[in-house]
Formats: sequence, structure tokens, C-alpha cells
Amino acid sequence: ENETEWQLFLKTSIEIVAMVAEYAPLQTFNQVLILWKTANDVYCTLQNAVDHVSLTLKLEYSECQRLHCILRDLSSLTQTLARLSTLFMEQGQDYTKMAISSIDNLICKMIESASIAKSIKFYHLKLNDSKLTDDFTEVQSQILAALKTWCSWLSLNEKNNRYLKDLIEISLRHLQSGHQEPPKVCHAAAHLFLSITGVVSPPFLIVLPSVVEFVQTAPKIKYYGKETHQVVVTACCNILIGKWGELSQLDSQKRNVWINAFFEMLTRDFRNLMQNGDICRMKDVVGNTLPILSSVINYCKDYPSSSKKMLYMGLRNCIDHALFLFPTYSRHEEISDHILVFFLNVLGVLQQQMGVDATKHAIEVFLQVAVSEQQTKNLSGLEKLLQILQLVVEAPGSCCKSFLPGILQLCVQNVYPILICQASEQPDVIIALLRLLHSMLNYRWNYFYISQVRLGHSPGCSDTVQGPDNLQQPGQLLAVLRVFGESLLQPDINIFKTSLSSLEDLNNKWKLYFKVLFQDQLLSQFLAVLIQTLLDKSHNLLTEDILLAIYNMAAVNFPAFFSTFLPNFLRSMDYLTHEQYQSLQQNFKNDTDMPTFIQNLQRFVNDVSCYRTCNTTLPAGSVIL
Repeated sequence: ENETEWQLFLKTSIEIVAMVAEYAPLQTFNQVLILWKTANDVYCTLQNAVDHVSLTLKLEYSECQRLHCILRDLSSLTQTLARLSTLFMEQGQDYTKMAISSIDNLICKMIESASIAKSIKFYHLKLNDSKLTDDFTEVQSQILAALKTWCSWLSLNEKNNRYLKDLIEISLRHLQSGHQEPPKVCHAAAHLFLSITGVVSPPFLIVLPSVVEFVQTAPKIKYYGKETHQVVVTACCNILIGKWGELSQLDSQKRNVWINAFFEMLTRDFRNLMQNGDICRMKDVVGNTLPILSSVINYCKDYPSSSKKMLYMGLRNCIDHALFLFPTYSRHEEISDHILVFFLNVLGVLQQQMGVDATKHAIEVFLQVAVSEQQTKNLSGLEKLLQILQLVVEAPGSCCKSFLPGILQLCVQNVYPILICQASEQPDVIIALLRLLHSMLNYRWNYFYISQVRLGHSPGCSDTVQGPDNLQQPGQLLAVLRVFGESLLQPDINIFKTSLSSLEDLNNKWKLYFKVLFQDQLLSQFLAVLIQTLLDKSHNLLTEDILLAIYNMAAVNFPAFFSTFLPNFLRSMDYLTHEQYQSLQQNFKNDTDMPTFIQNLQRFVNDVSCYRTCNTTLPAGSVIL
């Protein structure tokens, strides 16, 4: 959205070149490379035109416009080469083998250009034309970004390790300067460093003095953008908790010391916050710290369990302190949102590492706060809180079993009555509630029904077919299902879709519609609501889903559907005449195969709609045929 017209044009042009390169990769790459080298050669010679005393470029004013065009071309061509890098990542391709020397030369040239700019920093010179400052910034950031894309190429061949020290030195030189560097250059350097830590094993990096020094000071360095700081911290975590291979006891201890020191420094300001502290400082510190930690945790979601354990140990004090602060600041939306997002990531990625006791303590805190907040009808942060509870409910094991009654009470008795009155204003929160209740039934079905194994049947016996119903919590289950039913009455199509898909999923997995409680208490009501939805044409986009759901519900007992439900449903339509009633019932054939049933149902809905339109629009006293 914030792209300029030039940036949009350039992006489109580069994509066109990339499409051509798919058919002629080597020829396209070489053609762009020739043009890039021409512009890059001019760029490299600029180091000879720098007056290091006055910090200026020895250029005539007339030459500045020409240099502006050359730098703009260099930046654009660098972006193009970065885009073409993806075509050369498969080693088996013939054109990749033929391009090895050219790519090798390109990376050498890019490193050379980046090194020159790192030393001289053209963008800090006093220039006659301010456009040149922006041009130099753009060129350096694009070269760093291009080197990032070619990092994957370097990882394919150990011979390329000779470039790594240069790349590390270039990126760290920019990052160590912090806010003294242009934000765009710093951000590009951060991503380059992150890519290096992703393709190079930590043991290789951690022996480099420059890397060790940077990791130890990185939490204190200030950057213009929070995103840049997040990327830097993530890269450091890549080094600290990534795969180190086999380690001696001494190296393991040293690593743990580094991890603890890193997170201690990173979270010090946050952990020093108190419950009665200044609210402005609280917002500032929480807003600067927790999003970074959330980003790191989310980045590490695919890490092995051992790495996650080290990450949790580094963050444990911070997690405990966030729980300590949350009850006090739950009504301050800016603060509570950051804490809830943080815990969404913690419980989504590190719940196993937290253990049962820590997870239980966190849920106790959230439930207490949620109940007290709903009593005051405060909905801030409720959506994220429901998402946190969903993660807990879906976690394997029985650690959350004791919380299920409390979660159900919160959802059905506290949250839903408030939300249903504000459905049009809070659709996302209602959807989060429906997803939580769906997870409750889907993952914790045995809380409501005794499993067949516990009843003495063989382990291979199906929970969904064999044996009679053995309902344990009829009142709670009925309350939950009524929430789904009432959600089908909402005009918001996303709420309706979430509710319907949840019911269908539960029927597929647990044969929900066949349960005695559902048949006796809810089946006819749900069928009536769904058919009425078709008549009202309120959710036409979901017509196929609604038809299928009606068939699945009717399939529980087709004879009862045709002989009992259908006549009762028609009698509820007081705008139908007796003849129309008879015609509709007779024309709905008792076919039970899905295609024919759905076809008959569609015809039935069309006929009822036609009769309704005719009967309700005729003047009083008209003869109805």
C-alpha cells in the first residue's frame, strides 16, 4: 500500500524478467549480469572520488544527475539478480552448473561493493544533491538484500565458506552502529545476518570473536525500527539455541550462561516493572519487549525439543513476571494485548516445555481475570484469551482436565450472553468462542461421553458407532450445542459458517447427530433453522454446505424426517393453504440417496418460496389457485 508508482513499476518489470528467465534462465541471467557489472564498476570507482577530509564527493554538479541514474540502475539490477537467484538453487540443472563461475564472480563483486560502502558509507557524505544520499542508501540495502538471497547458494557448497567471514563482518559492522545507520540499511543487514545464522552451524559462528561480542551486546543496541531489533534478536537466538551437535559438559555450561545472560539483558527493563508503576513507562517497556519475545518464540516453533527447552529456560522469569502483571493491567488494552499475544505464542510453542504445573498456574490466572472482567462486561482482549484457552484445550494429555468445567462456565454463562447481544459488533470474538467450544468437543469428547474402552469394549471398538450413549455431562453439552444452534441464527456469514462447519466436523468424527441427546433435544430445531435459512436466502454462498448438513441430520432417521418433521415444519408456515400444504408434502419424495434427496429438497425450497411470495403479495380477498 505504501509503494510508490516507481516501485510498483519496478516490481512488475522484475517479475516479467523472471517469467522470461523461466524459459531461458542462463541467457537472461547473463544479460542482466552484464548490465549490473557496468553500473557496479562505476559505483566501485567512486571510492577514489571521496574527499576524506571534507567528507564530500569530488563531483561536478552536472555529473550528479548522471550518477543518480547509474545508482538507480544499479539498485534495480541488483533487485533483479536477487529475484533470479531462486532459479539456480537446484544443483542438478545443467544451466546451474554452467552458471557456477558467473554466480561465484557475482557474489565476489557484491561483497566487494558492500565492503566499500561499509567502510566509506557514501550515504553519510556531504553531497550536492540530496537524491544521491537516498540512492546510496538504496544501493547498499539492495546489495545486502541480494546477498541474503544468495546465502542459500553458499550453503550448497562448502567451498563457499570462504565468503562467510566477509558477510558476517559486513552485516555486523552495520548492526553494531545501530541508529547511526539508515534504517533501511540496518534492516537489510539484520536479515542478512539472520540468513547467515540459518545456513551456518552455530559452532562455526560462536568461535568468531566478532560474533561473540555482538551477541553479548545486541540486546542493548538501539535501532530505529522495532522489526529490525526483532530480526537481530532472532538471529542471536539462532546462534544460542540452534543445533550445536555434541558438546562437552564445559561447553554446555558456557552455552547456558550465554543464553541466560542474553535474555537477562534483553528483558531486564520488563522484569523491573512493578504493579504500581507509571502507566506510560509500562506501555513503552511492554510494547518494546514482548513483541520481540513473541517473534522469537514463533520463529522457533519448528526447533527441536531440546532447543525449545533452552529457550523456555531463558524466558521463564519473564513469563512468570508477565503473569504477575496481567491481573493488574488487564483493563489497559495496550498492555494486556501484548501480554495475551505473548502467551498465545508461549502456549502454542513452549507448552510442553512449561510443564503441567506452570501451565495450570497460567490458566488459573487467565480464568480468574476473565471471570472478573466479564462481570464488568469488559471485552478487551477477550478474543486472544479465548485463543489461549483453545491452545490449552487442544494440548495432548490430561493436565487441563480440571479446568474444563471452569472454561465451559466462562464460555457459556459469562461470555456468550454478553457477546450474543453485540454479535454485529464483535463477530471475531464470537468466532473465537465457537472455535474454542468446537475444540472442547473435538479434543475432550471423553469429558462428555465415557469412551468404549472404559466401558470394557476392545480398543478397536469405535467410539462413534458401538454401544449405547453414556453421557456424563448432559447439561453442559446441551448448553454448548445451543450456542452453536443460536449462532446459526446470526446474519454474519462467517459466524454461521464457523458454527455449521463445527457441527459437521463433530458429526464426522463423533457421530454427533446420532446421539440421543441431540436427536431428542436439538435435531428438529437445527433442521428447521437450516431450511428456513435456505428459504430466506440469507446465506446463499453456503447453500451447498447447508444442503449437505440437512441431509446428514435427516439421515439419522429418514422415516421420522418424512413422517414427522416435514409435516410439522409445513404446519408452522401459516401463510400456506391446505392444498399447498398437501402438494408440498406429496411432492417431497421419500428418496434417501444423497443426490436425489438434495435435489428434492431444493425443489421443495423453491416451491415454498414461490407459494410464500404469491400468498403474501396478493390483495385481501383474492382467489388462491
